[in-house]
Amino acid sequence: MRVVHINTSASGGAGIAARRLVQAQLKNGVLAAFLSRSLTIDFDGDEWNDPFFEYTKPSFTDKLARKIGLIKVPVTALDTATKQFNKLEKNLHYESASLPHSRYRLEEHPLVQQADVIHLHWVGQILDYPSFFENCNKPIVWTLHDMNPFMGLFHYKQDFVDNQAYAKALDEQFIDIKKKAYAAITKGAIVSPSKWLLQEAQNSGVLGSFDIFRTIPNCIDTMVFTPKNKQKLRAKLGIETNANVFLFSANALAVPRKGASLLTEALNNLDVEVTILTQGKGVLETGNPKVKIIPLGHSNEVATIIENYSIADAFLLPSLEDNLPNTMLEAMACGLPVIGFATGGIKEHILENRNGKLVTPTTAAQLAIAIERFCVSKAIYVKKTICGYASDTFGERKTVAAYNEVYRRITN
Repeated sequence: MRVVHINTSASGGAGIAARRLVQAQLKNGVLAAFLSRSLTIDFDGDEWNDPFFEYTKPSFTDKLARKIGLIKVPVTALDTATKQFNKLEKNLHYESASLPHSRYRLEEHPLVQQADVIHLHWVGQILDYPSFFENCNKPIVWTLHDMNPFMGLFHYKQDFVDNQAYAKALDEQFIDIKKKAYAAITKGAIVSPSKWLLQEAQNSGVLGSFDIFRTIPNCIDTMVFTPKNKQKLRAKLGIETNANVFLFSANALAVPRKGASLLTEALNNLDVEVTILTQGKGVLETGNPKVKIIPLGHSNEVATIIENYSIADAFLLPSLEDNLPNTMLEAMACGLPVIGFATGGIKEHILENRNGKLVTPTTAAQLAIAIERFCVSKAIYVKKTICGYASDTFGERKTVAAYNEVYRRITN
């Protein structure tokens, strides 16, 4: 059985999760390929110099001919949707937005045509819903990384709430386009890494054409993500052995959904000395003299990321809306307890006083209390126990076996 995984990018949270799944499947005997705008890997494990997503600009002659009317270019659904969106965009504030149309025809890609199962991930900007589902008659598995497959324009509920005054009509129009496109599906499965997002998907009423719904956590290689020597790593940064050290990580620290504003407020209220390491693009600031912030910057190097986790005593995860963050898996695999709000898929894996602390309600005051209490009780957390939970829950073999069962059911 050949499975092609499709994600818009090879990077970002969804891209990383998808590539980790592909690598795990290849190690466990599944013929898996990966397709994205930045990286294509075929079923033999070879990278392609793939021209599929390359854009060829019209020549000067073509542009002139179109301008004076010698060549008439038909208006596409993408053109119309883009025009509608552009009229609204100046009034919108959001993290991500995607149209249900694209100039790409994924169903025509050689790897898609060779595959027995199409496994979709985060496909904003590259999936043309009407043409893909109408022309791709193969079994489809879709791993949800956010809400966009069952929403209209946005990827998270709060963005819709914040922008519905301007975008509600267009959002409903896009939902209708998606529902009509899904009607062509004959064999489809929805997989969510968290129970929370799966429930949101089922409650939406948009994905009724899919007949299988499953929760399968993302996976991580627990042979790679392991704890390193904390004291040696702290010495490099001039951090004292007994200091209370926390790590906050996000691709972009300033994204409101990741909770940096509440974290900053919590840090300002702390009455204990702590060191905060930040990993990602951007800065975190506080006026509290008891809080020292060390920015580690953004890195794609796995070895560096593992070392950053290993320096800390705990990982801070103040996300307001999240599925199953890769950072939580990485932290636990490195033996770090996680302190996070009881939101999304986060609350499904934090076990109080075993592998972290759940913070509720979602306020800066409660987060500050949780951090202070952790500083007093951090000795109760055992790295071996936390690593064991990560291995048992997010281990590659378990995830691959769960997906194999979905593939088996959908192809039968």
